[in-house]
Amino acid sequence: MRYTTVSANTLALTVFVQIAGKLSSGLERDIVHVKLSEEQKVQRFLDLGMPKHYAKFLAFLEARSATGMEERSNDAVQRVTGRPPMNFDAWVQQNKTAFQ
Repeated sequence: MRYTTVSANTLALTVFVQIAGKLSSGLERDIVHVKLSEEQKVQRFLDLGMPKHYAKFLAFLEARSATGMEERSNDAVQRVTGRPPMNFDAWVQQNKTAFQ
């Protein structure tokens, strides 16, 4: 089975490729990142049943985030949960069964 990662996170393409690699390793199957144009993202969101105005807005945000405009970190996870943030590899292992 092939999975396409589509995310609203503020990550550069190289990071999406790295995430696909980490998912592949952790889930023991091939996961690939497919880069979509802004128009393709809008269509993907529409195909998933998202309202057109929201699909356009989300695709716009993703396109702007890809330029790095929101890359920053803070202590919000620690403040809200009382625990430090979990790294992605640990998250994959903790949530592995959700992908099966």
